[in-house]
Amino acid sequence: MRFDRELLVFCFRKYVMNKKDLIEVSKAPGSLPLGRDAQKLVGALRLGGWLPKSSVAVLSIYCVTQARMAFLNKKHRKKNGATDVLSFEQPKLPIKGVRFLGDLVLCTAVAKKQAKEQGHSLRFEVAVLLAHGLLHLLGYDHERSTRQARAMAREETKLLMLAGFVAKPGKGTSKRQSTGLIERSKVNKRA
Repeated sequence: MRFDRELLVFCFRKYVMNKKDLIEVSKAPGSLPLGRDAQKLVGALRLGGWLPKSSVAVLSIYCVTQARMAFLNKKHRKKNGATDVLSFEQPKLPIKGVRFLGDLVLCTAVAKKQAKEQGHSLRFEVAVLLAHGLLHLLGYDHERSTRQARAMAREETKLLMLAGFVAKPGKGTSKRQSTGLIERSKVNKRA
């Protein structure tokens, strides 16, 4: 998504003046409350100190086919095949009180497959992918080092807990559900 003057004026009038986040969702499956769940995660970003409490967040979420995701993955990461989520940061724009987070691209077919493999709902899987992507938009990168991967894994779990998608350990949730995307990939590599 490219930001232009018209969009900035629209955002300012409708969202910034009313202190509302702008979360745009494109082509989400009808049964998935993607916008509402993304808003819960953005709220949790504020609770956890990742975003200033008084800021307005601007985020775009696109749901794409496997073919489109494979194309984007090849073009931007030089990797073959569809992945679950890609994140694209936006340039920092000097608008006081507004945080342009960027764009998240989700492949719902991959998310459905992963949800089935993990034994949980598609909604929870998408929440995990959104949390993962949001942390990337904030500068976290698990692919640079083991230390950064561990830090991002902790932040994923913390973000999912703050947003209410998983309970704190010992509150009756299964360990499987309480892990984020990075922790899950570590478990799968050990097996």
